[in-house]
Amino acid sequence: VERFGENVNLVVRDQAEVVYMHQVEGVHSVRMFTRLAARLPLYCTGAGKVLLIGMPKKEVIVLMGEGPYRAFTENTITTPQALYRAALQAKQLGYGVDDEERESGVRCVAAPIYDQGSKVCAALSISAPTQRLPKKQFKQVGTELIQQAEQISARLGFIKDVAGDR
Repeated sequence: VERFGENVNLVVRDQAEVVYMHQVEGVHSVRMFTRLAARLPLYCTGAGKVLLIGMPKKEVIVLMGEGPYRAFTENTITTPQALYRAALQAKQLGYGVDDEERESGVRCVAAPIYDQGSKVCAALSISAPTQRLPKKQFKQVGTELIQQAEQISARLGFIKDVAGDR
C-alpha cells in the first residue's frame, strides 16, 4: 500500500475459488473494494492463477471442470487449457495478472506465497482501476509483490533454493 497506494489483498484457495482473507485499503478515494470472505472463481483473478502454480494440467481440469467457464467480460479466460497456460506464465514471471477478466476497468497483479513444504498456500495481490494500473506497470508491481510475498513465505518457513527455483 505504501509503495503504490492501492488495495492489497491476502487471498487463499478453497476448491475452485479464491477467498479474500484480508485487505489493507489503499489511499485513493476511488478504490477497489472486496469484502472479506468474498469468493470468486480462480480462472478470472490474478490471485487464482498464482494459486494454481505447480498444479498439473489434469488436476486443473479436474478442479475447474472441462469448461467453458462463465465469461464476465470479453477478456475472461473460459477454457481449462487457457487457464493452465496463464498459470504456467505466472510461474515463469513469478506473478499473475487479471487484465479486466472479472470486471471491466479493473486490473490485478498477484504473487504467490509459499508454505514450509514449498507449495503455494496464498497470494498477495494489488487491485486497481485500469487508469492507475496500466499494463506497462505489471512488471514493476509484480516485482514488488514478489519481494513482499517472499518475505511472508520466509516467515512461514519457506526456504528458497540457491537456484531460485520453487
